[in-house]
Amino acid sequence: MFATPAVAGNLVYVGSCGGIFYALDRDSGKLRWSYDTRADGPPAQFHGDPLITDTSVIVDTDVGSQGHLYAFDRETGKVRWKQPLDGGSMDDVVRSRGDVLVLTVRGDLVSFELATGRRNWTFDKAPRTPAGARPPGSPALAGSRLFFAARLGEVYALDAASGRLLWKQDLGIELNTSLTLSGDALYVAGIKGRIVKVSAVTGAVLASQETGDLAYGTLVAAGECVVATQAVSEEGAGILTCLDPALERIRWRQRAPRQWSSFKPLVWHGLVLTGSESGDIPGFRLSDGSEVFRLHVNGVVRGLGLAGDRVLLAGTLRGTVYAVALPEPSSLAAAPPRLH
Repeated sequence: MFATPAVAGNLVYVGSCGGIFYALDRDSGKLRWSYDTRADGPPAQFHGDPLITDTSVIVDTDVGSQGHLYAFDRETGKVRWKQPLDGGSMDDVVRSRGDVLVLTVRGDLVSFELATGRRNWTFDKAPRTPAGARPPGSPALAGSRLFFAARLGEVYALDAASGRLLWKQDLGIELNTSLTLSGDALYVAGIKGRIVKVSAVTGAVLASQETGDLAYGTLVAAGECVVATQAVSEEGAGILTCLDPALERIRWRQRAPRQWSSFKPLVWHGLVLTGSESGDIPGFRLSDGSEVFRLHVNGVVRGLGLAGDRVLLAGTLRGTVYAVALPEPSSLAAAPPRLH
């Protein structure tokens, strides 16, 4: 299985659940370099999106009770530095100036120096993630403030440079999605589908909406929509839900026979794209939820990324990455909705 592909220059970077991180030629897909985590013990898994700097690719892994944070040279794959992570990390690496920050599976927030990998500080005051569960998702950064959520319901704001606690808010629900920042608001969802809007300044709860279905992955805030990927557990169906940013109403919903398999929908030219277990990748209008086009690859779609404006990168559960041509953006406004 592949995480979300990331592009920088002429290379595509992507990690697999098989324990190998790859750099592929952007135009041909040819392997440029790879790193096998078995060099450091049992094969680890790459779940989070890599952070790409001018010279390095920073990415985290998880395996059993141990994982690593790696800094690879972008062009050669040489390990610039690596640091062990207790419990590992399944989420995206966040950069704050000269530091990188990681949320571990245990629920600790750790800061490292970008250039050397030296550990700066650890915030370990949040409740531990229950055994067998995973943290809600990746932290969010706004200027010097860092936000993250604990599985058992607390949302935290820290000073990114020092790890000092600025505020915390207990939402009273078990959380299951990444925090999404939009302006001065944070959005997060619980396992029973309650979506909550929190002030990024004070931590006060601004609004909430009950949707009734399991939310997972990453909420996406774009234009008129806060998009949630959800599942109807008793039916095995998937739902893509658009709520208005005030969380006053559900604007539209798109249903699939089985769960949507992409954990992070992709916004592109007024559309939201997601992947399905059947290999379909539909594009829905953010304004009304109508389907404009549908692409297809072989396999369960996991990560979606872009290589330029017209090429979609799709990583699949089978371990194949596809580069698929997207429609001409100028044709989207005139495209009639697809009917099924």
